[in-house]
This record gives sequence, C-alpha cells and structure tokens, in this order.
Amino acid sequence: MAPVGTHALDNVNVEINRGEYVAIAGPSGCGKSTLLSILGLLDTPTDGLYVLNSRKATDLSLRERARVRNREVGFVFQSFNLIGDITVYENVELPLTYRGMSSPERKRRVMDALERVRMAHRAKHLPSQLSGGQQQRVAVARAVCGENGQRESVHRGAVPREEYRCPDATRSPGQGTAMRV
Repeated sequence: MAPVGTHALDNVNVEINRGEYVAIAGPSGCGKSTLLSILGLLDTPTDGLYVLNSRKATDLSLRERARVRNREVGFVFQSFNLIGDITVYENVELPLTYRGMSSPERKRRVMDALERVRMAHRAKHLPSQLSGGQQQRVAVARAVCGENGQRESVHRGAVPREEYRCPDATRSPGQGTAMRV
C-alpha cells in the first residue's frame, strides 16, 4: 500500500501584527496545532514562506528560534505543561530565569501576570491543587509574564511580544478572564 499524504495546511495566508491577540478555532484535524507549531517555530513548513519580524523563518538558526520562542512568543499549551512539583509562582517564573532577568524584575512580572488572571492568591500552590480552569489561567500568566509591553503603564512602552496562542479555543479560561488578559 502506498503511503497516504496529509496536507494539514493549504493556501494559508495570515498577517499578525505586533501586540495583536489571536485565537485560532476550527474543527478537530483542520490544522490548528500544525499552524501554531509553525508560527511558534517548533516546526517548519514543507512549502511556502513564513516571515517573522522581517526575517524568513527558514533563515533562523536553532538558537535564534529558541530565543524568539523565549522572548517574543507566548504559548498557552492545550495540556498547559505545568511542572507538577513546583509552585504556581515557580511555573510562571521559570521562562524568565532563562533570560538572566534579575530576581526583583522576575518577581514583579510574575506577580503582575498572576494578578491579571486572578491567581496571585494561589502562587504557593502546586498545579495538582488547582482546578483545570485555574491551571489554564496559570498557563496564560506564564505566556504573558515575559511580555515587555503588556501594559504601557507597567512596562513603560517597551516592545510588545508577537502572539498569544491557545490551540484549543474551546477550552477557554472563561470570558471574564479572557477579557482581562
């Protein structure tokens, strides 16, 4: 039997401007996760062109891709990917430690992000002590805490991150929370 080819994405054209919030919705199997993997530089398209910040994604080294993921792209994973044996605070803080950011700056950003999703009161809890919705809000906090320009008044107008991604838009943290984020 000949192998069957799968085309997860075909003729996709999208432009996402700096600072925009984007949700991608569609039925199961339509290519949402594939698109997000490509946009987040976790995968490479077999055809076509992806330009991020005026650079072709294919021209970025593995090191540059990792830097972009750490500093310019916020992810909210479908399974949240929280580390079970560290606290909510530590889960949100972890990506910031890879940047060499000072402890006071990390603390300020983590607490601001947790407050934005109304989870600051759970900062010392483990993920297993949270509901699914609370875990998702922690994942959102982790995605936005590294943002340089999340609020003009808080971060003094620095350059904002590119996108926020939630592969399964049907599992939202609640409309009220989403509006605050």
